[in-house]
Parts: sequence; structure tokens; C-alpha cells
Amino acid sequence: MNRKLLGLKRGTVQLEKHNPMWERNAKRIIDKLSVILGNTAKDIQHVGSTAIPNIYAKPIIDIVVGLENVDEILKYKSELENEEIIYIGSDQPEQLLFVMGNFEQNTRTHHIHIVKYKGVQWNNYIAFRDYLNMNPKVAKEYEDLKIELAEKYLSDRAAYSDGKKALIMQILEEANNYLHQGQTLYVSDLDGTLLNSLQKTSEYTNRVINRLVEKGMLFSYATARSYQTAKKVTAGLTAGIPLIVYNGTMIVNNRDGTFLSKNFFGNEAKDILEDLIKYDIYPIVYSFIDGVEKYSFMEEKCSEGMKEFLITRKNDVRENSVHRIEDLFAGEIFYFTCIDEAAKLFPLYEKYRRNYTCVYQEEIYTKRQWLEIMPKAATKANATRQIKKMFGCDRVVVFGDGKNDISMFEMADESYAVDNAVQELKEIATGVIESNNDDGVAKWLERFTNYI
Repeated sequence: MNRKLLGLKRGTVQLEKHNPMWERNAKRIIDKLSVILGNTAKDIQHVGSTAIPNIYAKPIIDIVVGLENVDEILKYKSELENEEIIYIGSDQPEQLLFVMGNFEQNTRTHHIHIVKYKGVQWNNYIAFRDYLNMNPKVAKEYEDLKIELAEKYLSDRAAYSDGKKALIMQILEEANNYLHQGQTLYVSDLDGTLLNSLQKTSEYTNRVINRLVEKGMLFSYATARSYQTAKKVTAGLTAGIPLIVYNGTMIVNNRDGTFLSKNFFGNEAKDILEDLIKYDIYPIVYSFIDGVEKYSFMEEKCSEGMKEFLITRKNDVRENSVHRIEDLFAGEIFYFTCIDEAAKLFPLYEKYRRNYTCVYQEEIYTKRQWLEIMPKAATKANATRQIKKMFGCDRVVVFGDGKNDISMFEMADESYAVDNAVQELKEIATGVIESNNDDGVAKWLERFTNYI
């Protein structure tokens, strides 16, 4: 393999034996960036495979720059370009990319990643590098895979990168398990807990949680909402780790909305749907149809409560209005929502709750009766356990207000019900805190966590 110092043609793959000059070159560029950016850059570090001695790497230096606000880098675009550090754009969500190289020959020598300081991407870059440097056996496993893929995809950088993804995710999980030993995972419900009566997080709640997350707190939320609607009502809130949606049916990557975990019904979905229809209940059916997330409904068969709910979701890209009963059965089904009279729904709750995860309660905003039916394994508790394991946390502290939070309260080390919570939840809680309209969760976190 060629032992040249730096540079690789775009789209190609070539690995070089580790070169001590890479570290010196990276330091030179870091010093140059530090002079230009000053205090705007909270930290700048050499990352990627060239920062891991004793393994082969592409001869391209990766540098990560941590800023409080990623877009601030654009104020320095002209100064950076004067130093031949060229702005390319956004190569990943919430990340900007600058590059160096010989553009006439279409080669790159440096990738400079601009990310939020101590955000998920910053932490992942640092954790991956540090963990491999501490674990030569894991580093060798990663190197072996890279060499195998490089020989197979010499002229296909995208395929080479795709081939590494599974192992990279595994290594990051191991790294986080190691680095977060002894930490506490904090998980809050949304509606009625973190959200106020206007169905949004307050400026105070956003400010407090964002500050604590930046200091290292691991915070997520667990909600009956979808990822799309949850992100809307939590605009301004930073929750860097995966989120629990659909009452634990899904765990979703908070950076790009990709699903990390899914629970589907099997053939029993058909039986449940046929049974509901027999009782004159035509539910909203959540499913993946041809791999695309949808919620299907028959508008002419909807109850008044369902019509009210659907109005609040108008123009949602997942909306799928159908006119034939058989179309409700389409795709991989993972969730049923029924909004109707108590006399119709409660008997069905009693019928299904032993074999499936069921939530029957009065909806806090409309006061309508809801019955939600999910696969047995789909609970907020199970999803919280998965995230706890994913990040290697020792303890879990949770917050909630409704019956769908009970399983999460039962598995947690500490649990706090907001003052407006249902009595059943207050009875099993570690304590009762201020209400959702009084920013109870944020105030508790500010008072009782050790992030300063």
C-alpha cells in the first residue's frame, strides 16, 4: 500500500499504515483553526482512524470542532477559505463540513466536522476514538473489517462506509456503556408532564434541560406521540439520546428520526382489527406500508372523538385515509388507537389487556375516552431498559402523570409524579413534584441533579 502522507481521491478507498506524521499534521491544522475561531470553538480535537495508532486508515485527517451553535462557524467562512479550508455544507443532520485538499485533482486531505459541543455527535467522535485507543483488541477487529472492505470496494466509498456501520454502532454502544458507568438516565413523559397545558415545553424547561444536557446529563422522553408530533411540541429542547415514542413501541434516533427499535404485531393484528370492527369500532391503525410509516383510518366510520383528533393531525405526511375496510389491514401493524364511549371501550380493554399492552384512560386535553392497543413487549418500561443498557447507566429516574407511565415507574430506581398526575401513579411514586404548568420536572432536575 502506498505510504504517502495525506490525500485520497474522492469516492475511492485506500488504507495506509499508521503514520506518526498524521498527529503532527492534525495539531498544525487544529492550531490554525484555534487562531481563526478563538473562543467560539469550545474544543477542537483530532478524531477518526488517523487518531488511533497501530491501525490502518484512509490518509485523510478527521478533525471535530465543537461550538455552542453550529451555524456560528459561517461567520468565519471567508477567513477559513483564505487558509484553503473550504465549506462544503451539511453532510449529516446538525453537522457542517469543511474540507482541505487538491480540488483540481479531486482529492481530500482533511475533513473538518463542525458539531455542537458535547452534543451526541461530539460525544460519539470522542468516545469512539478513546475506546479504540483503550482496547487494542476492538481496534484490531475494526481494522480487520476495514481491510476486508477496502479490498472489496476500492472504487466505492459509499459501500465501504455502509459495510462499517453495524460494527461502528456496536463499538459506540460498548464505548457508551464504559464511559457512562455510574451515570443516571432521566426519562420524562411528555403530555401532562413535561408539556404544559398549551401542549409545548416552556422556555424555562427548555433552558434548564438544555443546560443540564450540555453539562453531561443523559435525558430522554417517553411519549404516546409519534416522533413527528413529539418534535413539534418540544421545539427548542435538546434531548441528545434516543427517544421513546408510541408508548414504547418504537425507539427513535433523535438526530435523524431513524428507528433503532420496532415492535410489530404478528398475525394477531388481523384478529384484533376484525374484533374491533365487529363491535363497530374502526380504529386508527398505525403501520409501515411498503416501509413507510402511515396511520390509516376510514373517515366515514370515525367516531366524533377520532374526527377531532384527526383534525389536529391534518397535513401529516403519515395520513392515509382509506375507503375500504380491507385497506385498514395493510402493512406491518404496530398500534391501534380507539376513541369512543367508555361503554364500548372498557370491555375491550378488559378483553385484551392480558395478551397485549393496553392503555385505557381519559385523554387529558379533550377528556375523550381512549383505548390504545400495542404488542405485548411494547412498553415504556422495556424501551427505557433498552436505552439504559445502550448507554450503560446504573440508575433510572422517571417522571410522569398518566396510567401509561405505570410500567416505567415500576422499573425505575426513582419515580416522580407531577402534582396533576392520576392518583394511581402518585401512589407508587417516590415523590410528588410541582405540576406540568409549574415546570415541575425542570425544577426538580435543577435542584436535585449534580450538573452545575
